[in-house]
Amino acid sequence: MTETDTATERILGHVRGEPGPTLIFVAGLHGNEPAGVEALARVMDRLPDPGALRGEVLAVRGNVTALARGVRYVDSDMNREWWPEAIAAPLPDDHPITEDHERRALLAAIEPALRRADGPPVVIDFHTTSGDSPPFVTVGDTLRNRRFAQSVPLPMVLGLEERLAATFLEYINNRGCITMGCEGGRHDDPGAVDHLEAVAWIALATAGVLDPASLPNPDPRTLLRGAARGRPRAVEIRHRHHVPRGRTFIMEPGFRGFERVDAGQRLGAWGDGRPVIAPESGRLLMPLYQEQGEDGFFVT
Repeated sequence: MTETDTATERILGHVRGEPGPTLIFVAGLHGNEPAGVEALARVMDRLPDPGALRGEVLAVRGNVTALARGVRYVDSDMNREWWPEAIAAPLPDDHPITEDHERRALLAAIEPALRRADGPPVVIDFHTTSGDSPPFVTVGDTLRNRRFAQSVPLPMVLGLEERLAATFLEYINNRGCITMGCEGGRHDDPGAVDHLEAVAWIALATAGVLDPASLPNPDPRTLLRGAARGRPRAVEIRHRHHVPRGRTFIMEPGFRGFERVDAGQRLGAWGDGRPVIAPESGRLLMPLYQEQGEDGFFVT
């Protein structure tokens, strides 16, 4: 890694109050998604004194190097390749893949809190999208994950973990944590920061770290209900359009998240001009409008 990776750069905030639950927020696993970092900085700055909190709250940046450069990733997608055997293997200092070092540095930052936890820690992962989209949460389909996510009044997207291998949340979920992802909206939309901040406040109350009566005004749930108006409460992903590394995919302009598409409708094209069509009718999620990324779109 060429950029200096210090604890100060990675840790956005850390508070330990009275004995209680552990809640960990991660933002910026993709370096072109800084909205979650800004949202968590706001929240950590406004938290009550530790004496008014139960448990432990830790907020961290994910891919520090990519965030500094404003790119999704430097050498490989940091939200992939969380294989336990690979993560456990030592790396030489001159190992060339930046994100392999970043994964280990992220784990080193959150590992003490995970080990101190009295009960299952809650881990929340913040993201944004390259195209216009209302905010939504993603859930690994376990009962306790669903119960936690149901406290957030946003559409719940199921089945993502079945389409994407070795994500950060899959890794941490398999270690016994309660997990939830959240997509706040388009990368450069100021509203995405507001949405992610609102989710963070609700998560603090749901986890039991913060008294629900201490939530800020206006009620963050009101903001999210407005953003989710007219969207389904839950959907399940049925198709992922994979873009192999090094291959060009061009999404047709103007698509929005949760937009309805019809089977056979043209959604984009490969670099050689061959069309890419919707394999079935449904709702479109996360259309790709950026150069980096292996997920062209999803259909629910």
